[in-house]
Amino acid sequence: MSPTRGSRLRGAQGCVGSHLSAGLDSGAVATSAARLLAPDGGRVVAFTAVPRAGYDGPVPHGRLGDEGPLAAEVAALYPNIEHVRVPTDYATMLDAAERYFQLADRAPLSLPAHAWGFALNDASPRARSRWPTSTRRTGAPTTCRRPPGA
Repeated sequence: MSPTRGSRLRGAQGCVGSHLSAGLDSGAVATSAARLLAPDGGRVVAFTAVPRAGYDGPVPHGRLGDEGPLAAEVAALYPNIEHVRVPTDYATMLDAAERYFQLADRAPLSLPAHAWGFALNDASPRARSRWPTSTRRTGAPTTCRRPPGA
């Protein structure tokens, strides 16, 4: 993985954003980037989706209701990872669906992923001035570098 990620990090200007969940894939991407950027003083800003403040709804058996604590443990292993928890503050998924429909004029394919993407886009530029928003069409977001001049 490192040679591939190393080529992706070329020209990152010392700071990249990464999505970091409690899963293995995003952890491998974020920690590989941190390890590869460390010799030159580079940093990784790792964003994790967390429930909105005060959420006390049910969590299906065998699932995590909040990936923030486990993602924080991974981030803490590397001094050059800044961990940012981003809450999805929509009151309901219908709110996120309405926003998506207004933007795209169609129903979303993966509503929870879009709600998280909206929260990240709403929070990260104001809070950290980082743009880790390059994603595949569906599924887990991926790492990207900041736009030039950002």
